[in-house]
Amino acid sequence: MTIADEIQEALKALRIAENHFNEAQTPNQVCMAIFEYNEALERYEKALRKAKAERTA
Repeated sequence: MTIADEIQEALKALRIAENHFNEAQTPNQVCMAIFEYNEALERYEKALRKAKAERTA
């Protein structure tokens, strides 16, 4: 998998997590959506850092 693919997959996960948050109806769903969003955001930021490191190497 290329770094571009990793970024696209991470961005897709981030958008899905955001959608889950927007659709959450119970406090438990909101909590889980926030957790999912934070995990997806971390994955996206990690992919961006990796791309930047490869670009500067």
